[in-house]
Amino acid sequence: MQRNLEDKLSYFIKADGSVLPVMPDQDPTFNTRELHDFIGEKIELACYTPDGYALFRNQEGPSKGLPINETATLLCREEKDSQEIVAGNALLAHPDHVA
Repeated sequence: MQRNLEDKLSYFIKADGSVLPVMPDQDPTFNTRELHDFIGEKIELACYTPDGYALFRNQEGPSKGLPINETATLLCREEKDSQEIVAGNALLAHPDHVA
């Protein structure tokens, strides 16, 4: 997945692997409602990528039987020791979009 810090885009990563560029609605950062809309009720920070993006996931994804999000899981594994698994939808937030 290509990303560029200069573009100032965040990315909604659907469980099916499709990726949509997104921006916060009105504020410079995503609010809790927006995170819930993308991910669900139990928001959790899964990891930071080496270039500073924050990857958010649904904490209950695995226990609810949501499908593994291969794209988001691979992003977490960019950190050499990470064994994180992302199930369900995820949000890869640009550093400027996180409070």
